Amino acid sequence: MFLNKPDRLGYGAGKLARQFKVSKEDVIKAKALAKDLIHGVEKANLQNIISEQENVISLLSEKVENENKIVELSSLRPLSKEEIELHFSIDNVSSKLSSYWNKQLPNGKYIVSANIKCIVSDFYSENQLREKLASMYSNISSVTLPEVVVPKGEALFIYIADDHSGLSFNSSLFNNSWNKEIYLQRMTKIVKKAISFGRKFETVVIVRLGDEADGWNGKTTRQDHSLGSLSNKDQFDIFTEVNNQFYDMMFSSELSNEYLVVTCNNSNHSGSGLSYILHKSTEFYVQARYPEVMFLPINEFISGIEWGNHIIGLTHGKDEKFMKSPMPLNLDVKTDLWLYDYYDHKGYSPNKKWVSTIKGDIHKFNINDGKSGRYVNVPSICGSSEWIEHNFGNTKPGAVIELYEKDSPDITTINLRF
Repeated sequence: MFLNKPDRLGYGAGKLARQFKVSKEDVIKAKALAKDLIHGVEKANLQNIISEQENVISLLSEKVENENKIVELSSLRPLSKEEIELHFSIDNVSSKLSSYWNKQLPNGKYIVSANIKCIVSDFYSENQLREKLASMYSNISSVTLPEVVVPKGEALFIYIADDHSGLSFNSSLFNNSWNKEIYLQRMTKIVKKAISFGRKFETVVIVRLGDEADGWNGKTTRQDHSLGSLSNKDQFDIFTEVNNQFYDMMFSSELSNEYLVVTCNNSNHSGSGLSYILHKSTEFYVQARYPEVMFLPINEFISGIEWGNHIIGLTHGKDEKFMKSPMPLNLDVKTDLWLYDYYDHKGYSPNKKWVSTIKGDIHKFNINDGKSGRYVNVPSICGSSEWIEHNFGNTKPGAVIELYEKDSPDITTINLRF
């Protein structure tokens, strides 16, 4: 707003007074009355517009068929996709607008039909989830990690990939099975193997390499085929219950004074969203019980950490959105060049740093060396799925444990088999 603006009410009053042969004061009074009348009309029009907008949509009918809600609306005008989404709070996460159309009636009004697909059909409601988390984390007393005398210069890295919590076997070609009990047994073996070295470490890093759950609503992030997974609730319950016990065992092991949990959330089965929910839930538990433990979420397709002169690049190996094909089992020229370019762009030249790329997704273990550094495939802790069995044969479950020396390129790698 301009300051010291001329009062438009008195502007030109003398000219109008002479024109209509009245006094200047009469002109000013008339203009003031006209202004009030105009403002009154404008206010009335504005209120009509507001009322029209408030009443532009009225629900005529609503019915639910399977996971779809079909609604029919009456509207004074055609509605856009965005307006329908706003009216029904469609967030494109738990629900989405599958289709809609506007039909004009002879009276000028519109009938709007909308098909709303419920994406989340078997997960906890907000209140249910709050109650469940409260029951999981109530009465937790924090534990101070025992002070351990540790030598400097050695770190223990534990790589866990492709948990596929909730994966269900119905017709396994190799009589494989996967459930909460087997999952916990394998996670327990990881802790026991780490303790069996009989050594203390400057740092213990636990890396989760994605696909923690089999798939939201039993599908991958691309929604292209059904996996036959257990329910969303079951996948959540299995992962959180097993991993809370795993972290209890790990952080009471006295392996180190410093623990870091790195979570690669961007993967093609559980995606950034579901992985985030799972890891955040266990993080709540761990940080309530072991406040000294650090968490590092990675939401990009690839990122990493630096320890000593080592650069450890971390990725699931196939993202939730863009990649048509996963990063390969064996390091080919194309992938090697891509990784070299990535690390060089980040300022971590493989010619100056000891670079390792650690990935999951393929469900197999192997190590290659290239211009970009080491290339490590971490096996799946759950092993094969029925899809893998039918397309690639049986694959053995496992995890990888590595011992890094801070001032040396030497790395000891253990492929832990189950």
